[in-house]
Amino acid sequence: MKTPIFHRLETLSENESIDFLMPGHKKKRAALEWNKLLPEFDTTETYDTDNLHDPTDVIGQSMDEVARVYGARRSLFVVNGSSGALHIAMAALTSPGDRVLIQRNSHISVYNAAILNRLKLSYLHPIYDEENHIIGGITPQHFQQQLDQNPDVVAVVLLHPSFYGVCSDLEQLIEMAHERGIFVIVDEAHGPHMHFSDELPKSAIAYGADLIIHSTHKTLPALTQTAMLHVGSDRVDMQRLQTMSRMFQTTSPSYIFMVSIEAAVAYIDHPEGRERLHDLIESIKWLERELADLPYIQVFPRMGGGSYQDRDFTKLMLGIEGMRGTQLRELLHRRYHIEMEYGDYHWAIGVCSLMNDREDFEELARALKELAAEFGKSEELFVTVPHIEPIAIKDITDAFYSGHERINLMDSIGRISASYLTPYPPGIPQLVPGELITLSHLELVRMLQAKGIPIIGLFGEEHDEIHVIK
Repeated sequence: MKTPIFHRLETLSENESIDFLMPGHKKKRAALEWNKLLPEFDTTETYDTDNLHDPTDVIGQSMDEVARVYGARRSLFVVNGSSGALHIAMAALTSPGDRVLIQRNSHISVYNAAILNRLKLSYLHPIYDEENHIIGGITPQHFQQQLDQNPDVVAVVLLHPSFYGVCSDLEQLIEMAHERGIFVIVDEAHGPHMHFSDELPKSAIAYGADLIIHSTHKTLPALTQTAMLHVGSDRVDMQRLQTMSRMFQTTSPSYIFMVSIEAAVAYIDHPEGRERLHDLIESIKWLERELADLPYIQVFPRMGGGSYQDRDFTKLMLGIEGMRGTQLRELLHRRYHIEMEYGDYHWAIGVCSLMNDREDFEELARALKELAAEFGKSEELFVTVPHIEPIAIKDITDAFYSGHERINLMDSIGRISASYLTPYPPGIPQLVPGELITLSHLELVRMLQAKGIPIIGLFGEEHDEIHVIK
């Protein structure tokens, strides 16, 4: 048979690129010389290799070491990414029918976990920062209001940091939840590096969150699909957590993935790794100074403000006046072989790691200067996405398992959505399964499409169809 995946990856591997995207190893062999270890390390549970689902030997020792490094009460390895870790965490702290309060801009895996565990959802709506065109944080006032309106909440899921690096006042939010006996799960998938620098936001582990998820491959030199689940309090039933870990993970966990997690944490905890993280931070500061006050170039500031207390500034946010972020990302890719993680209407977003060298930032600065000189113009691409208050008619789980049909968006007013409707920016779902579709949603879609803003959740060649409940 033909092998199109292999040949495509082989071709791409021959092209040199500067990566401001995941995975965090940036194609560099820092933690381990993988070419010398494969396939010998691809083993299974046998004599002397221990078992992830009943760790009593080297796997248990390795997880204990990771917990010690992060200051956690316990750490688990997860070999199906932070998505799997979120499924485990939500199952471990809830029972079917429980209500969970989540940030509306949570990753899709949180919604999927709610469906898998048959949970009821209520939402925390982050404030949209209209000045900077990004999703902000959760204010303590809004958090208090939602806790009061949902006295049956069992657990809360918070983001720290968000995809844009935004960090709310997590310490206060956790304290408010714990005062009511509510569990706190923190999706810190984008922040496994933060613990290792005083210049970055503190990890949720330091604030006593009950369960914390780290996506090891995002910002550490680990292989894609690796994650960690940390226990940050003494309120977690460890036996139930282990049971759910067995339930939501494969019975054939990859030893290569486990070694990758172990090696990545060992590397960043080593003086060499900590020095590289320090150099990364200094390179980001250099980039800010280099681009400061240059015509048309926009660099999102390192510190937060407004609804967010802090920001993980290793999430680069770059813009050029008169150019959409999606266009900037594409030009960086095509002309300079500089790969950014994502582009929205205003920003091109890069995910940095300790494996990015100063030379990467120098090339990025050069490219931005050239693009700004060629394409920059004093044109404000301003767009505000209004918030539509959701009207929940059906529980998200019931809606998911109900019969669906696909109809034209024009005919969907008054029907119940069976899918998500998510514009970028700001990346907050305007509809989730079980909510009423209104004229406001139709008007919003028309406005966003006229401005060229992509919307996830529409179907058909003209992107004018939506899934609804029969």
